[in-house]
Amino acid sequence: MFKPREVFRLLRLMGMAFMLMVPMGAYSQTPQVYDLGLILIPRDLGAISNRYVLPQPSKTVVLIQDMHTNQTAQRNASGILEYLARDHGMQLILVEGDSGDIGVDGLAWQSTRLTRKALADSFVADGFFGGHEHLDLSSDLPIELWGVEDPNLYARNLEHLIRAEALQESIQKELRFVRWKIDSLKETVLDEPLQHVYAVKEHFDDELLSLKQSLLELVWVAEENHFGVQDYSEIKKYIQVQELVEQMDLDLAQTQRKAVLNYLEKNAQPKDLQSIKLALRSYKNKTISRVQFYQVLEDFAGRYNTGAPPHDAFSTYALFLKLNEEIQPRLLIGEFEQFTEDLARFMAKTQNERHWVKYHTQMQRLDRLSRLKWSYRDYQHYKKDIGLLDIRMSMLWVHDFLMPEEQFELSLITAPLLKNQLRRMAEFYDQAYARDVAMVQRSLRKMDDDSHQFAAMILGGFHTDHVTQLLVSQGVQVLVVTPYVEDLVNAERYPLIAQSKKNTASR
Repeated sequence: MFKPREVFRLLRLMGMAFMLMVPMGAYSQTPQVYDLGLILIPRDLGAISNRYVLPQPSKTVVLIQDMHTNQTAQRNASGILEYLARDHGMQLILVEGDSGDIGVDGLAWQSTRLTRKALADSFVADGFFGGHEHLDLSSDLPIELWGVEDPNLYARNLEHLIRAEALQESIQKELRFVRWKIDSLKETVLDEPLQHVYAVKEHFDDELLSLKQSLLELVWVAEENHFGVQDYSEIKKYIQVQELVEQMDLDLAQTQRKAVLNYLEKNAQPKDLQSIKLALRSYKNKTISRVQFYQVLEDFAGRYNTGAPPHDAFSTYALFLKLNEEIQPRLLIGEFEQFTEDLARFMAKTQNERHWVKYHTQMQRLDRLSRLKWSYRDYQHYKKDIGLLDIRMSMLWVHDFLMPEEQFELSLITAPLLKNQLRRMAEFYDQAYARDVAMVQRSLRKMDDDSHQFAAMILGGFHTDHVTQLLVSQGVQVLVVTPYVEDLVNAERYPLIAQSKKNTASR
């Protein structure tokens, strides 16, 4: 029996001409150069996670992180895409997991938009529609859905996923024992300051401490041990933001903002006053952000500083908003992980401390691999360290501290087998990141072929970091958006949908 997604593709291929014809001029055209600051995602639909602004971008992509088969996320993704299409002229939606033209407008023969929306809602509820397909069926917008997968790579990646999942239980059992052995030596090997570093990290992982509490505590430890944070750009901005928070007086800042605006309206040159009024009108119409508007006021306040009212509190608040918007949450989390590892290595003074830190870090990464939770940063470490999957050295080091035990001796014997199993799990990531390269190539080719400089891209969160990196390296500026999620319904249907996508992509 055909699944709904396959029926839609067949209807498309058979040339079912039941489309609603909408005049293209009814909607705004794709912009030639786009200011990411103009995209203000509606607060009830989602939030901007990261933005990568380039001085002279060749293209602009709004990357929407997809939570496959999640009903709330898909509805909100549909709303975000509708906002981009109606307010910003977006006409091309690039989609992971499919190949070629995947529009569902062949079902537009349903007589009314209300009926089409009800049908689209039902397919989202059943887990067969994503937000992009929901919008395509339920609206009259002139959008194109285009799958950017290489069907062969997608099929191989799915096969590697199934193989990796079959290995998880046995690998986790073996790793659990070795991790327990290494962790049991922590208090014996590490001094108290180094133990404190790991305690803070463990409390963060267990959600007993917030990122702010954990980061500020470890930065304090770093300062006490003369370890600088100058190489961690996101952490530096985050610390500066926290310092500004301590200095801010919001009531005074708002009072000064009004006073500065009144002063500029009375004293600015006509050309400057026109720019200020345009910025104020744009801010009220939500076509520029608060950060951009405050920056305009701050710039003109500085230009007309002589005679202007005091605005130190407003300047502090404007700087806070600017830096706070610049912080990239995903990069900050990644830097926090790297900073913790680097700090621990720096503080490890004895040979045994260095060994413990090294092997503990190795086991943490292998544990994430066994649970298929590797980040792109983990994968990069794996590609640089060919010994990451071999745990024999860590076992031998532990053996020096412990009496020989039958189970531990058995682990030494099975280490080569475990290494091969881990390599097979890592092959899933090889295929996944090869898919990313192909998806970016196909996306840029499609945008070039159809003269699009602005597009949306629907992509699972797993692929976000690598795809973003690849796009930016090609001169594409990227806005990463995360739809809001309220429920976890239909997660169990994802393997079925993935298999369906494999079939349709191959066809």
